[in-house]
Amino acid sequence: MGGDPSFSWSRPAPLPRTEAIGGLHELRDACTPTQLKLRNEAFDKAEQFINAGPVDAAPMVRSFRNRNLPRAHKDARVDVEVWQGTAFV
Repeated sequence: MGGDPSFSWSRPAPLPRTEAIGGLHELRDACTPTQLKLRNEAFDKAEQFINAGPVDAAPMVRSFRNRNLPRAHKDARVDVEVWQGTAFV
């Protein structure tokens, strides 16, 4: 994705699961059809991970990818990062 779109949520209170899913959906909706085709499974996996929360073992970085990506697109992924505190409560 051009420019690495992200959903920033730095705050003093833990990020609610519903708000994290909303941010993930906004990122998915901002994808072009080609970008989404390369990441559709990755977005689903990231949503499942968030729904399984909470995450309280920061720092934590998880990358999700579609299966069977063409070699030229092996870097297409969706990252979920928690650098501090608790998320997805």
